[in-house]
Amino acid sequence: MAYSLCELCRHKKDVVSGTGSRFLLCGKSQRDRRFPKYPPQPVLECVGFEPTTEQEPRLP
Repeated sequence: MAYSLCELCRHKKDVVSGTGSRFLLCGKSQRDRRFPKYPPQPVLECVGFEPTTEQEPRLP
């Protein structure tokens, strides 16, 4: 996969299908309709982007 802001965003959730395909779910899509549930990759610009920090635990 090419570089995408989603990879570095705190709202990203990894979803793996039964066949092993990987999808990036946008957690912001659950609260704000402006954000697609599974944005086409790569995402180069996003108004909802919030970087993940090393100190911050990732939610499942």
